[in-house]
Amino acid sequence: MYYVTIPVIMLFAFYVFSPWGPKRWFQATVAMLLVCNLGFHVGLASSAYRGKSLYAYRESIRSAIETKDYTRMGKRRPGARY
Repeated sequence: MYYVTIPVIMLFAFYVFSPWGPKRWFQATVAMLLVCNLGFHVGLASSAYRGKSLYAYRESIRSAIETKDYTRMGKRRPGARY
């Protein structure tokens, strides 16, 4: 549902913040937030790159799918909906 409503939300946000757009302090704040966001995502990507990946266990995942045995990859927690 998020992907369906995001254009409407973005248009409303552009409308709400448009009076502050030309102001220098607002542009500096937006630039700072964008730089912080970029730094966060680069750090998140680098930590995820070093961590365990789904593709590192590709053969065991493929065999679990082929045999249709979900327990090869691990058991689900109690109360999980299958």
